[in-house]
Amino acid sequence: MKILITGTSGFVGSHLYASLLKYGNDIITINRSDVSHENNLKCDLLDRDETINSLKKLEGIDVVIHTAAIAHGESTPTGYNTETVNIAMTQNLLFGLRNHSIPIAIFMSTISIYGLDSPKNLTSKDPSPMSPYGKGKLNCEKLFLKSNFIF
Repeated sequence: MKILITGTSGFVGSHLYASLLKYGNDIITINRSDVSHENNLKCDLLDRDETINSLKKLEGIDVVIHTAAIAHGESTPTGYNTETVNIAMTQNLLFGLRNHSIPIAIFMSTISIYGLDSPKNLTSKDPSPMSPYGKGKLNCEKLFLKSNFIF
């Protein structure tokens, strides 16, 4: 299977990359920084034109897994905060993928969308994020749900 994973320089993305690679998948990664992955596209998802041009190079992707994010406490680029930076990256990724026929997309969200009182059974509680990070990730979930991908 040919899989595109964003954010493999982060904790979740790096472990996901290693696990999926073990099973013989063809993995392409997108990161802002250089990483040692064999098929990495260095791309700043905050730059819509760069994202579009990078994604144009890809063919035959079966699955997209979006793990790229700026998390709690990480510094954000000028003009963004923790909420808006993750929304902008997701919007640009989805915009860049709009002309691809990729059947499946997976968005890695966070328990932070449930606020401070995260329940044991998350399916029974509506999201109520308290932090900018949680609010941004919830908005990213909504963007993915509005897209034409199968989840």
